[in-house]
Amino acid sequence: MQYLVPRSFLTLEFGREARLAEYGYDPGRSFDHHYASEQTKLMEIAEGLILCPIVTISVWGPNYQLPFLARYFGEKPLLRLLAERAIEFKQVTGDVSLATEPDGSAYLSPEPAYRGPANSDPEAAAYAGIQRFGTWIAEPDRRELIRRAAAQTILTESKAADAIEIALEQGEEVKQAFSIRAVGSETNRIERIRRGALQWAQSYCRSAMIYDESYALLNETDSWEFAYEAARACTAQTGIFKAGEEVLQKADVLSFAQLLRRQLLLPGDIPALRELEATRIFRDWLWGELTDGRNPASEWLKVRSVDLEVGWLRQLSIGVLAVAKAFASGFAKQKFGVESEIASGMIEIGADVVIDNAFGRVAKKVYDHNPRRFTEGLAAVVGRRAIRSSDTSHQTR
Repeated sequence: MQYLVPRSFLTLEFGREARLAEYGYDPGRSFDHHYASEQTKLMEIAEGLILCPIVTISVWGPNYQLPFLARYFGEKPLLRLLAERAIEFKQVTGDVSLATEPDGSAYLSPEPAYRGPANSDPEAAAYAGIQRFGTWIAEPDRRELIRRAAAQTILTESKAADAIEIALEQGEEVKQAFSIRAVGSETNRIERIRRGALQWAQSYCRSAMIYDESYALLNETDSWEFAYEAARACTAQTGIFKAGEEVLQKADVLSFAQLLRRQLLLPGDIPALRELEATRIFRDWLWGELTDGRNPASEWLKVRSVDLEVGWLRQLSIGVLAVAKAFASGFAKQKFGVESEIASGMIEIGADVVIDNAFGRVAKKVYDHNPRRFTEGLAAVVGRRAIRSSDTSHQTR
């Protein structure tokens, strides 16, 4: 059965600018330049580490993300997070590229995501990232970061060949665009079709990775729409981050992003905060599965202002099933005109959902947890820091 609760939250974009710059358009940019551009994503990762069992970071080639994380959290706290398996890296080994023949025709090619040992060797990837952007790290910490990052790196199985095959089966127009020369008045149309097929194939590769391992996504903004739809289908809108924020609001505590921006909560404190029993209980509540793979956080968001009734909960369960089935059967055909392996898998999400008849146990799981211990502990940390900085504005929501 494909559960609706993800195994971790995945970020596709963290480190993307540095990767693209190093691979081509401006390889001389400094560490400080790239680090400054990653602040929002780093704060999201910090929040994810509080609320989620694991945060997964995608890596193409050299692990440039490793020194950014070391600067943000500190070398020792990052080593602690890696040792506790709170952070893992997903090494993307395969990709799709667009190439042209001497006669002007074109083809989609399955390529390594990065040419060199760092494409498929986690230790080489970590070493290359540290060598490029982490020379400021003390040598003993550097060696240990490389060792632990390599141990926490998972290689992907490339779906590039499958993606290409499906992309080229979308119709005769697509096949023709790759078999003829792009010249004259047809140039723009042919190039547009080729680029569209390339983007679809690349998105399929990301989708397969996300769907196969039940990842949810952090707040991504890139154009791999199919990948995001696959993640939403797999995780059925977990509500984990939203529920976490609402819990803080109800306790009159600032959001994690505000706490981090104001330096009331420091990134280096995240490992200790993760280990608090109150945080662990809160995280278990956010992620804990009901009997059909849903999580209490998403159900709490739906019913927090409604009296829970057996009949209403049953309708809710049936509604979740219907939405999953409708999305699965319609999305792939509507968007791409193909029946893909991923779309077939999505249909199974709805078909395999088992509606729980023990409604009392479900209600207990949704409502029983009181996250006050977590918010009181967090508020105490914030309060002490605020007194020292003579800033009392954080006491309002």
